[in-house]
Amino acid sequence: MVCLVKVKGRWYPHMIRVVLADDQLLFVENLKYVLEQLSGDIQIVGVAHSGKQAVEMILQHSPDIALLDVRMPAIDGVAVVERVHPVRPSTRIIMLTTFDDDEYIHEALSHGAIGYLLKDMPPADLIQAIHVVMSGQVIVSPGVVQKLLRDPHQLPAPDSAIPPWMLTLTKRERELLKFIARGLDNRQISEEMCVTPQTIRNHMSEIYSKLGVGTRLEAIRLLSNLDIDSIPL
Repeated sequence: MVCLVKVKGRWYPHMIRVVLADDQLLFVENLKYVLEQLSGDIQIVGVAHSGKQAVEMILQHSPDIALLDVRMPAIDGVAVVERVHPVRPSTRIIMLTTFDDDEYIHEALSHGAIGYLLKDMPPADLIQAIHVVMSGQVIVSPGVVQKLLRDPHQLPAPDSAIPPWMLTLTKRERELLKFIARGLDNRQISEEMCVTPQTIRNHMSEIYSKLGVGTRLEAIRLLSNLDIDSIPL
C-alpha cells in the first residue's frame, strides 16, 4: 500500500527531503524558497552555510537529496561527499556549480555524487533533475557533460579509432549514445527519439551490457576517449 501526502491540494507518493548547502546566504535562501514553492513535494529539512554544517545536517537528517555547492570555506562540497557518502549512501548527492568549478567534476563523481548541475539552470529544470535523481538516474548538465568529454585538462585526448564494442551497437543504440553525450536524460531522449521512456531504459540496459558498464556515468567516462562526432549512425 502506497501512502500519499497531500500538499497544496495535490497528492504525492511522499515528500522528498532535501538538505541545501551553500555559503552564499542569499542564493541558498532563495533556492529554498523556490524549491518549496514551485515543487509541491520537496521539503527542505536543513540549510547549511558551510561544509561542516552540511556534514552535520546530512548525518542528522539522512535526507533523500543533498544539494551541495562545490566551493565552500574550510570543507568544500567534494570533501562533504567524501565524508558522508560512505555512511549515508542512501542520500543522493547533487553538486551545484559554475563553469569555474570544472576541476572538481571527476573528484565529486568518483566519491559518490550522482548529479552535477549548473547554478544558472531554470528552477523548473532543477526540480525535474531532483525527480530524475530520485528515480535512480545520474543527472549531469549538458555543459558539464561536454567538459567531461572535451576538456583536454580533464581527460585524455579522444581516440579517433572506433573501439570494437561500437561495432556491436545497433544504429538506434549509437544514436542514443550521442544523446547521452549531450547530457539528455531518459525522458528527453524518449521525446527526441519518439519512443517511450521504458523503451529508452531497455536500450540503455543493452548498451550497458555491450559496453561492459553498469551506470550512465561509466558510459560517459568510456565515451570520453572518443570523438563523439565520429560515431557512425
